[in-house]
Amino acid sequence: MGRRALPGTELLTEQGDFAEKMVAGMNALLLRETFDTRGHRIDHWNRDTSSLSGNIASAEPNGVRFSAMIGVVDPRE
Repeated sequence: MGRRALPGTELLTEQGDFAEKMVAGMNALLLRETFDTRGHRIDHWNRDTSSLSGNIASAEPNGVRFSAMIGVVDPRE
């Protein structure tokens, strides 16, 4: 009995290490996203460098947003 493709599909004929190809694709995506986000950092970092307390206060919203992104829900002690 010969191999048949499902309707609307084709048989897989590509050769090679699929895991290696997948990791290379993920690496390319992450590198592209990393470079793309560099241009958007200025949108989130409005630093007040006139004083130490101003700098700390101006960075606080970013810390709050980052904590929410990574699921930090408990208050700092």
